[in-house]
Amino acid sequence: MSSGMASSWCMKNSDSSGSLSSDSDKLTPSSSVVSGLSKVMSNLDERKNNSMSFGSTHTVSSDGSGGADASYQLVTECEEIFPNPIVSKKGYINVFDQPHHRNRWSKCYVVIRRPYLFLYSNAKDTIERATINLCTARIECSDDQQQLLGVQNTFSIITPYKGYLIQSLEEKDVFDWLYALNPLLAGQIKSQLGNQKRSKS
Repeated sequence: MSSGMASSWCMKNSDSSGSLSSDSDKLTPSSSVVSGLSKVMSNLDERKNNSMSFGSTHTVSSDGSGGADASYQLVTECEEIFPNPIVSKKGYINVFDQPHHRNRWSKCYVVIRRPYLFLYSNAKDTIERATINLCTARIECSDDQQQLLGVQNTFSIITPYKGYLIQSLEEKDVFDWLYALNPLLAGQIKSQLGNQKRSKS
């Protein structure tokens, strides 16, 4: 984390048993950054809600005819998907958890075994605190979002149920995480940055 970044955050120790980060430090944003974080999280929640919209409901009455007042009877189908035994990437990242940690970044240990991402409190934790199916998640990384936050090395993971704001601990690790999550997106971003550097030179 750069010196400019360190001036915007203060370190706090917190006992949060049962949460994503039981033994790790909490990073609390300064008041000037909370507004941007809240806007981004609200945007993630809005996109999550939009992805869960299935359109208008169609109804079926008891005689089999369609109507506007009855609803479908849904039958759930489950498919068991085993995670790949090969670990694509693992390590610590910061996860912004607005409702549970009161606008704080939680340092979590992440293991990517496609098609899943597993969140743990630390490297020795044996309990999966959260699981993200990368097949149904969308990865986003943009300069506009980072400028709004005032925080670098961030990207978003949007699932049908929740939005996650992620920050890598080192700038050099951003593309490694993006490549493990979405190789195509990482390649596109790296190509764009290369074009920008060549145009400035």
